[in-house]
Amino acid sequence: GPNLHIVSSLSDILNVEPEYEKAVENALSEKINSFILKALADIEIAISKLKSKGRGRMSFIPLDSRIANESSDTPAGIIGRAVDFVRVDAEFAGIAKNLIKNIFIVIDLKTALELYSTFNIQHSTVFVTLDGEIVEPSGAVIGGEGRGVLKRKRELREIEELIGQKTDSISMLQEDINRLQQELSDKESGIRDIENAVVNAEKEMSLSKFTSANYQEEKDRIDRKLAYLSIEVEEIVREKESLKNMIIEKEKAINAGESEKSAIEKDMADLLEE
Repeated sequence: GPNLHIVSSLSDILNVEPEYEKAVENALSEKINSFILKALADIEIAISKLKSKGRGRMSFIPLDSRIANESSDTPAGIIGRAVDFVRVDAEFAGIAKNLIKNIFIVIDLKTALELYSTFNIQHSTVFVTLDGEIVEPSGAVIGGEGRGVLKRKRELREIEELIGQKTDSISMLQEDINRLQQELSDKESGIRDIENAVVNAEKEMSLSKFTSANYQEEKDRIDRKLAYLSIEVEEIVREKESLKNMIIEKEKAINAGESEKSAIEKDMADLLEE
């Protein structure tokens, strides 16, 4: 059959401030798992496929949604409109506005019920608490725990960002190790040169080219330089080992992040299948 043009999912495009995630998600209810399709024609195809396969209910939103009117009145006592706490890319702004423009976030259920009873309710006005309880225009009150889809999506974004940072750090540390390796190689080469100088000095001494005093002075100077270089080499080796350990720790953090990311992605897949 015809191909669907799936643009994204609603939970992927909504970037909600963490403390308001539960409120926004619960207010959107099952629509949080909506798929965004390119046009209304795609939705017809999607619904047709859904029926033919006997799948459960799913929600679809066209990318070119018409923007409905927004409630002009803002009741006193609210924390804010949901739209104030949500960020989306420009291409999805219309979708987000349509879905959450008349959702008002309040601190608790008592406040929501008071506002419901006193505010001039419009047909699309929804009050939702920070804990996710919803008071609908009909007066229906919905409570209970949501699925935490937005929270998981945010955690996924944060983990991906952290993995990126750790990967960059490892690259920088590896550059430091390469630099230290070169320094170490140079120092070791210097030590070999000094050791050769000692051997040559001893040869020259045996040929009586140095007086005993001159030889001792030269040998002391070479020994001091050798000791200094040896200390430098030890410091470089320690720094190199430290950097290697840092890389190991960062790689562990990346692996942990990848595992957590996989777990969250599995949770998301399970949620979307429910």
